[in-house]
Amino acid sequence: MNRSACKSCGKAIYWITTPGKDGGLVRIPLDAVAPVYAITDVDGEPVLGARAENAYVSHFSTCPNASKHSKRGAAREA
Repeated sequence: MNRSACKSCGKAIYWITTPGKDGGLVRIPLDAVAPVYAITDVDGEPVLGARAENAYVSHFSTCPNASKHSKRGAAREA
């Protein structure tokens, strides 16, 4: 994984390459520090789980400026 900073918000991200829908490769930014949540089976409330070293969240879901970098978000702001 390559590490860099988001050019929009400055948060640390890791880039991975994975197969895309059309058979090509897609680069995906992963948030390096976002907490991972789990649902308990006791009362169904979300609780902060232990941070697993190999668990990452897409930076598109955690970046405060994500809507500026998506086609749908840009259309909503126009």
